[in-house]
Amino acid sequence: MGMALIAFVSEAAGQAVPIRYLLPSVSADTGVNAVLFEEDFADSTYSNILYQHLDRDSIPVFYERKIKTSVCFDGKCRLLDMSVYWKPTGGYLGFEMPQGEFLSKTDHEPFRAEDYEKLHAILADSLSPLADYSFFELVPETGNPDQVDAVSSATLKDIVDFIVPGAAFTTYRLWHLVHGRTRQLVSAHSERLLNEKFALLLLAKGSPGDQIWGLERAGNLQAWGELFLLRVMRLGESENLNLAAAAIRSFPDRLLETGEVQHFLVQRIEKGGYPQKKMALAELFKPEKLCDSTVAGLVELIPEMNGDLLADALALLFEKKVDNLPVIRKLAVLLDGNNRYNSGKVYSFLEKVNSSDAEIRKKMAEYKLRRAKQ
Repeated sequence: MGMALIAFVSEAAGQAVPIRYLLPSVSADTGVNAVLFEEDFADSTYSNILYQHLDRDSIPVFYERKIKTSVCFDGKCRLLDMSVYWKPTGGYLGFEMPQGEFLSKTDHEPFRAEDYEKLHAILADSLSPLADYSFFELVPETGNPDQVDAVSSATLKDIVDFIVPGAAFTTYRLWHLVHGRTRQLVSAHSERLLNEKFALLLLAKGSPGDQIWGLERAGNLQAWGELFLLRVMRLGESENLNLAAAAIRSFPDRLLETGEVQHFLVQRIEKGGYPQKKMALAELFKPEKLCDSTVAGLVELIPEMNGDLLADALALLFEKKVDNLPVIRKLAVLLDGNNRYNSGKVYSFLEKVNSSDAEIRKKMAEYKLRRAKQ
């Protein structure tokens, strides 16, 4: 499962080879050890086994469920026989049907290649509007679920672009199977096996969703190697806002105390977009103490800040009890600026610091006098 496999689909009902659709996997390994878990999937498929496929280092490669359940329409039912696969992070990976098995539509016409391709794309979309509908909303006004694929339900008009034509119930049921409780169980099983090697694999080769999953749990790792730290920092510079946010927020407390991570956060305040600046500033509140180089870098950036970023930066310096004279004097210079909001925030900060330095007191007095005349 190291790469996307070509799906073989015959136009005839009976397939010469298995139907197989897979997304790219984070691992080139196909799995050498399978662990079985009995689970309550709460999806009425009567299938209660989850297969966890591990590589030689006990890192999850993929998860599998063998589904055998009936799909009914037009008063007739046929067996749905397929294997569904999940990524180690719980995301959809693909599906496969044994030789001779196939999916069919309302009029029992077998799926064509384009139908399987659309189904594959629909199942890969975790944000599909199918999530917002219940089964009963798909059932036509007759109340007969056997007719659900007849496209007579008013609801179907709202989701026609998100179902395989003539196979609404099949699409709906498979999507909810993929993105339901199984996804949560897969994620939980993988989380228990998370180590640095597994997490690094996700960060290096996973999709943005896989990377975010790894970053959100990286703080639980006992140790971060230099390569892992560099990878996280690189992702923190991503143009993908969600990915960058997960990276910036992933550092455990012990690393937030280091000059290396604090320097990275200051760089994000300097070079990142507004959301990254906000997040990086928020992270700098967490360590007990700011390094001298961090304070120096932050003070250099403050003159370019406005609004709530300036307020956050000044609040950070006050909370961390930054009161050395060169820093406070640099900030006092900002009292001469034309931005009344900014100079007002700096004045409030200086009042709280209450420095006895004559140069600073003079600038504060001059600022107060100017404001009184305005």
